[in-house]
Amino acid sequence: MRLLRPLRPRAAAELPPSLIEIYVGGGCHLCEEALAVLERVQHRIPFRLVTHSVESRPEWERAHRGELPVVFIDGKKAFKFRIDPAELERRLRRRRG
Repeated sequence: MRLLRPLRPRAAAELPPSLIEIYVGGGCHLCEEALAVLERVQHRIPFRLVTHSVESRPEWERAHRGELPVVFIDGKKAFKFRIDPAELERRLRRRRG
C-alpha cells in the first residue's frame, strides 16, 4: 500500500505567469502609452502578453472601440484608457501571493 502525501497549495513560483490581453486600435496614442507601461512592468514581473487589434475582428471593434485600450488580466477587465503601473503591479503581485 502506497501512502499519498496530502495536497498542498501551489507555491507562487509554481503558478504560471498571468495572461494580460490588451485590445488596441490603429492610430491610438493611448494604446501606444499602455503598451509601453506593460513593457516596463513586464521587466519586473513576468507575464504573458497578447495584443489584439480591434480592426482584425468586427466583434472586438463593436465591444471595445469606445474604450481603447482595454486590458484584461487572466480574463478579467482590469483597465481601460490608461494603465496605472502601480495598480498593475499590485494586481500581479497579489495573484503571485
